[in-house]
Amino acid sequence: MDNIHPLFKAEVDRILQRILNGIINSYAFSSMLTKPQRMFVHDQCVRLGLKSRSYGIEPNRVLTICGNNKLFEKKFELGYDERINNLINSSCMVYKQEQLPAPNERLTSGPKNSNQRYGRLCGGKPTVPRAAGSNQFMEFRQQLPVWREKERFLEMLKSNSVIIVTSETGSGKTTQIPQFILENASNRCMTCKVICTQPRRLSTVAVAERVAAERGERLGYSVGYQVKLETKAGFNCALIYCTNGVLLRTLMDNKEDVSNITHIIIDEIHERDKYTDFLLIALKRHLRYNKALKIILMSATANIALFGNYFDSVQVLHITGRPFDVETYYKDNILMMLNNQEVVGSSTAACNIENNVNITHFSEIPSELDEIQRDMNETIMECLRYGSEDSFNQLLMLIISEQGNVNHQTPRGCSPLIAATIHGQNALQWSVNNREVFELLFNYQKNDNDPLTTCSEPVDYDLIIRIIDLIHSHCKKSGSILVFLPGYDEILNCYYKIVESSLIKREEYEFFMLHSCMDIKTQHNVFNVIEDKQKIILSTNISETSVTIPDVSFVIDSGLVKEKIYNFTSGTCSLQTMYISQASARQREGRAGRTKDGICFRLYSKKQFDRMPEYNTPEILRTPLHVSF
Repeated sequence: MDNIHPLFKAEVDRILQRILNGIINSYAFSSMLTKPQRMFVHDQCVRLGLKSRSYGIEPNRVLTICGNNKLFEKKFELGYDERINNLINSSCMVYKQEQLPAPNERLTSGPKNSNQRYGRLCGGKPTVPRAAGSNQFMEFRQQLPVWREKERFLEMLKSNSVIIVTSETGSGKTTQIPQFILENASNRCMTCKVICTQPRRLSTVAVAERVAAERGERLGYSVGYQVKLETKAGFNCALIYCTNGVLLRTLMDNKEDVSNITHIIIDEIHERDKYTDFLLIALKRHLRYNKALKIILMSATANIALFGNYFDSVQVLHITGRPFDVETYYKDNILMMLNNQEVVGSSTAACNIENNVNITHFSEIPSELDEIQRDMNETIMECLRYGSEDSFNQLLMLIISEQGNVNHQTPRGCSPLIAATIHGQNALQWSVNNREVFELLFNYQKNDNDPLTTCSEPVDYDLIIRIIDLIHSHCKKSGSILVFLPGYDEILNCYYKIVESSLIKREEYEFFMLHSCMDIKTQHNVFNVIEDKQKIILSTNISETSVTIPDVSFVIDSGLVKEKIYNFTSGTCSLQTMYISQASARQREGRAGRTKDGICFRLYSKKQFDRMPEYNTPEILRTPLHVSF
């Protein structure tokens, strides 16, 4: 399917989305579709649970797709049979339930609590935070952009219940904002209990360890963390980092625990996962009877107007980011850098043909070509050479009246559209005299700016390998390489492709894999600095936010992510590879400029980027609520 044009894929994606959303019930494609194009549409329909059917004889074969509403209409009733019941009773052994002896109670230093606290924050009253035990990192902290806004932030926090903090990646808001609150409370001998949420386990643990190190204390005293099935937080911790799910379960379970919290910080609100959105709903209701609660929302690329309108009174604090530059290259720029000779797009093809066209090559036409093909080849050659109106009229006549193929290609790969493009015409201008074709192209161009969602293109591992080789061979900047991939399978495939490639010397690199299902302790090794090797980090969007890998200078962005999507036809959820949003693309780009200048390689074109949705689609809008928890 690699020869399918991206514009055709985008149009098919738009049509399928309209059917899935119930805007249209069916759609019939033109008979001009080629066999590979029809196969592509059939494959997409199978993947989405839609019906597709082709009928007719070439070249008049028509493809129709429609929603598969009757896919699960068959029902089977399970009746009761006395014979089956007797057989089960005679075959199964029934054991009497016995009371197990109670285990010996262990002595604990903390208060006794008969209620088990699975998946919820540990209790505890607000306390006066301890003063920082060391100023070892003070010089580093003062160089962060967020430090300049410390007094302004504390002043806004004093007079407002809800604050939105926006800043570029690398400003230090995740580690410093909670510390500002602790230090202010410690200096004024005021009690506080701060909860800061993170979207992922890895970032939760990493940030908590960093803050504890900056305060010069062991993790678990005044700063701790709590994630699913793992806790390192004392009963009197003043600052606890946790995942969104842990805080949400606490809010749903016990109001007394929530009343002890003085500050709640929701980080990376732009991701719009289901836990974050439900958290905002619960916090808005909680503010009605707890006026003393302070809520801080933080993000680098959030829709400020959207969140500002949700709460009644919001103050926004914008912090400028670091002055590190990140050079961004799109796919066409990358291919030029790699001296790739592959034709990409009609503009590149036109340029190559214009420079290399030679009339003598087109005169050597094989004798087995029929007359129409011979006329098409000669006419396209005349259009390429002269570009006169008569030559293009002759070409249109061959296509309309003589059953010439509009996608016909000469032995050199020239098509009628390429011939028109060389002389400054696009497809819409070339078809202005043909009303039906003109209306078709005009209507398509109106929808060409629809958001790009599902992706059917595989990850280009060969291009990733060539970029890594380019970085290692030609870039004088040192630093690690961070590769964003959609899922675990792609991470493994990319790793094996790299180590098996003849361009890559395995002994010169150290590989790391970051995924939410991997062991946290193993993933922590990615933060270590390796002197004699260059790190290659293969990661999902887990590295997109919060986590700072200090020595990353290069980012390779596949532009893809795996999201859970609800299938309206089958009534089930499945992971599908989707294009990321523009906000996520900017987040990934910022990973290369956290501590120094960097370079971001995007494995998609600028046009694809412009068609991506501006922000992530909220998870509660693409998954059913009954499977959210």
